[in-house]
Amino acid sequence: METRDGMHAIIRKCLPTYQVVEKIGEGVHGNVYRVRDAFKERAVKVVCIAVEGSSACRSPVELDARISQDFHAVRDYYESIKGPGVVEIHDFHMVDKQVSPHDAQGYLVILMEFCPRSLQGHVLDRHPLPPQQALDMARELAGVLDRLSRGGGDTFLMTDLKPSNLLITRHGRLVIGDLGGLKRIATVSTTSSAQSK
Repeated sequence: METRDGMHAIIRKCLPTYQVVEKIGEGVHGNVYRVRDAFKERAVKVVCIAVEGSSACRSPVELDARISQDFHAVRDYYESIKGPGVVEIHDFHMVDKQVSPHDAQGYLVILMEFCPRSLQGHVLDRHPLPPQQALDMARELAGVLDRLSRGGGDTFLMTDLKPSNLLITRHGRLVIGDLGGLKRIATVSTTSSAQSK
């Protein structure tokens, strides 16, 4: 596992104008940091992508191709689900890709919208929520799930739907932030979770 300084160095390599403010989330697939530059504040997800040699990937060239495929698959996955109710992604980077005869590894760095709170924090701070606000949020979430289940010809499975993985944007909109829990059935080999605490 990378150290704090190591993660900050990875972020600086592809986002040199941003300063890491704090770590805001940690999950199975990676860590999320709040970053800012002179003009804006964002969140950055850093995900380690690793491929081990196998009967399907026997040479360094095949391992290199596989890790590149994983990077493009994650990017395509985000592209297929973007829209209302999903955290906004600004950019993707692959950093520190290393390929040996036995394995390949790199870091996927995802620059995304910074959402100041999770639904869980929002509810705990304002408990009890006014019934109309709770109903509006439930309808908002249902609309997002309906959009994802109907759009683009892909079928998605939500495996980790919980209040800490739903985020509140600066404009008060509810969005799915942990995209690792949202999986396309015809799936990619690597998915990542976003701003979850």
